[in-house]
Amino acid sequence: MKLDCSLMKQVVYIMVLFALSACGSIYETRKNYIPPQTDTGRFCANQCLTELNNCYFRCEQDKANCQTVEDIKRYTETIIKQNTKDPHDFNDLSIYSRSCSDFDCKMRCEQNRDYCHTNCGGQIQSYRVCTAFCN
Repeated sequence: MKLDCSLMKQVVYIMVLFALSACGSIYETRKNYIPPQTDTGRFCANQCLTELNNCYFRCEQDKANCQTVEDIKRYTETIIKQNTKDPHDFNDLSIYSRSCSDFDCKMRCEQNRDYCHTNCGGQIQSYRVCTAFCN
């Protein structure tokens, strides 16, 4: 049984509408940092920002070091593959390396900054913002 063209278009249209309706709004949590009221507290909060920047820098260094190690592993595995007489021996090697991400590290930096900021007498107001598929 053949479907005529207009019926097929209607079916596709309904499927597209159904797929789009399944997409809910995407929200992101943002923070508003309220500085401490005292000079000492504000100095302390500035130290928190300095440490945050240092922490981010360490995360980026760790990621670069990880990528270098992964590059060396891939290079070594390539050399081993080229020198292996039986190509099936290479299947045991780990050619799928783990990814080097600094996401978790930077999240810890932000958590430490939040803790530091509040310990200095500052406050943090969190709020949600719709970033995609907003109504």
